[in-house]
Amino acid sequence: MRYIFWSLLAIAAILPFSAAQAGSARIDQSPNLQMSGVSGGNRASDCGYISDRPNEQVTISPQYVEQSGYLRISVSAAGNPTLLIEGPSGRLCSMGQGGRNPQHVGVWPAGVYNIYVGDRQGQSHPYQLTLSGR
Repeated sequence: MRYIFWSLLAIAAILPFSAAQAGSARIDQSPNLQMSGVSGGNRASDCGYISDRPNEQVTISPQYVEQSGYLRISVSAAGNPTLLIEGPSGRLCSMGQGGRNPQHVGVWPAGVYNIYVGDRQGQSHPYQLTLSGR
């Protein structure tokens, strides 16, 4: 009985942190979504300074891929934002340069995508992440 109590207590302590890890969205039809948060993090990567956990998590459904699969993911933020996306087809990194905010555009396979909004100088700024279809 004690084992069950302590196990449940441990699970209850972990759940709030897991839920706070990332905003999430599921794309089943042509999207027009905006998500917001704070860019940057303490972890240096080849795609700027990012957080240890994804800022956002997006699931693209097989139904959406059958419709078109086309998706534009762009971020708007002050500073020098970066956009790192890890998904079924690998890693994509875009470093915003010259006042241009990073984006990835194309036809995406179904699956779960972890999105990190970083900063080239390691600063933190509010960001607006936009997901749009055709």
